[in-house]
Amino acid sequence: MVCIIHGFPNSVSALRFEWAWQNPEKSRRLRLLTLKKGKKESAFEFRIRIVLHMLNSDPWRKLALTFRWLLPACEINFPAEMQLPAHMRIARGLVEKTSTLVPQLIEEYICIGKCAICSRQIKNVS
Repeated sequence: MVCIIHGFPNSVSALRFEWAWQNPEKSRRLRLLTLKKGKKESAFEFRIRIVLHMLNSDPWRKLALTFRWLLPACEINFPAEMQLPAHMRIARGLVEKTSTLVPQLIEEYICIGKCAICSRQIKNVS
């Protein structure tokens, strides 16, 4: 794996993006572009061109995504006529996990506590 796109709002939109990238001829959003591989273009360059078209078309151009080169040695320049939208950024290197939204241990969960109005212990939330 040379590059990834991350920052999707949920896993469903990420999976839809991945499917469209792998199947541009079947994707409703890309098949009208009739993207064809050039004679002097490598398969890798063609896939990068596809993803640039995707990132510049709806609905993906509205998302704050990051294009990350995992292997900077394999990085290629984007075609001059096809750049990322201005609000998207390019990153280099491996992804570092910074935090987890869902606590992993039971001790990390906060107890419900007492009601702020009547001061009784809360037993369950419905």
